[in-house]
Amino acid sequence: MSPIALLLKATSFSAHKHRDQRRKGPDAHPYINHPIEVAELLARVGGVTDPTVLVAAILHDTIEDTETTPAELEDLFGRDVADEPAKGWPLQRRVEYVNWAERVVAGCRGVNAELERMFDEEVRRTMSPPVLEVL
Repeated sequence: MSPIALLLKATSFSAHKHRDQRRKGPDAHPYINHPIEVAELLARVGGVTDPTVLVAAILHDTIEDTETTPAELEDLFGRDVADEPAKGWPLQRRVEYVNWAERVVAGCRGVNAELERMFDEEVRRTMSPPVLEVL
């Protein structure tokens, strides 16, 4: 399957899985907008061209937020795409994940200032006390 066909297959799959979900917030945008925005940001700002990474970006919330199983993702999109965080992570595990991500990004600083700025803003938003109380 061509990289473009695979990306479109992942987008269609993700849209189907998230079809009844809305984003939190006053606008309640369709949930599928989020994974599409993540993949687009990686491609446009981050310069990511690896189809596996972009497919994983499109599918990144299917295990956490839908009834999708890791086996289903692996069957349809391969093992590299299926390796995502487990559904139902407790708060402590999520905090550890953000801390790990910060260490990874620290080793990459200086590569893409815009992605770094966006990452830092997301960490500040995610780790703010009111958000942590909700998690």
